[in-house]
Formats: sequence, C-alpha cells, structure tokens
Amino acid sequence: MLYEVGTGQTTRLQVGNAVRSVAFSANAKVLAEGTSDGRVMLYHFITGQTTTLSGSSGAGVNSIAFQPGGKIIATGDDSGRIVLYNLGTGQTTKLNESSAVHSVAFSPDGKILASGNDNGQVLAINSLVGTSGVVSTLCRELGGQNMTHSQWKQYIIDQPYRATCR
Repeated sequence: MLYEVGTGQTTRLQVGNAVRSVAFSANAKVLAEGTSDGRVMLYHFITGQTTTLSGSSGAGVNSIAFQPGGKIIATGDDSGRIVLYNLGTGQTTKLNESSAVHSVAFSPDGKILASGNDNGQVLAINSLVGTSGVVSTLCRELGGQNMTHSQWKQYIIDQPYRATCR
C-alpha cells in the first residue's frame, strides 16, 4: 500500500505473494518490492508497468535497497545471499552471508553496502561496482592474498574463479 503523507490518499498495488520489503528509487519513479517467494519486482510509476528481475536465489527477500545513483539494487534473503542487480547491464552478482540476511543499506554516496544477518553480524562492502568492487574489497580484507577456490565459492557464487589480487 502507498500512503501519501500530505493528502492521506492510499493506493494498493497487487503483486501476488506476500511483500516483505519495499524501497523507492532516489527519484521516486520506481518502487522495488521483495516477495516471500524470492521475486524482486519493480513498479514504474510513470508507465504503470511492473518488471520482475531475474537472478534471485528463490528465497524470501527480507530487505531491498537502491544505490543512491539508482543503477544497482541490493537484496538480502532467507538463504543468506545478497544479490546485486545492475539495472544498466542486467548483470547480477550473488554474495554469500553466513546466515539469513535481514537488512541491506547503501551509504549516502553509494560506495558502501552494509548488511545485517541472523548471526548478529554486519558486513560492509566497500567500493561497490559489481563483482570487481566486491573482489577488490575482499582482496584488501585478505591482506593482499588471492582468495582460495573455496573462499571464491563461498563469497562469489555466480562468477568463474580468477586471481583476486594483482
């Protein structure tokens, strides 16, 4: 349901399954919705059209956030995954957390994504620019050492292994 604070007018959008999380784009032209069945949907206010993004893990989406520039959407879900959707390229990047992700939020400049999980941990990913930003952050966190194949599979799910630190 949308509630216009100034007028008190309400509008209902029907998406099917239970909506667990919502977020507006910075320009308020798009509303992103995360559902209990793992769908991520975008409602475009100008056209009235709904788009379903592909690449979700299929687990219930607990949290959703737009990067301030509006090009990336991040979701956190019950499976412990953070999924980054690049709206410009259509690319998705999936990251594993240690347990269900209940919150995701971008810093005001869009360079840091923070997430909170069931284990009481907060993960901050710096210099977020798709997989390359995540990889460079993990490289710094590992003290300049390349990730092992096992670490790569744990954190970077949908990309082939490559040396992470140059």
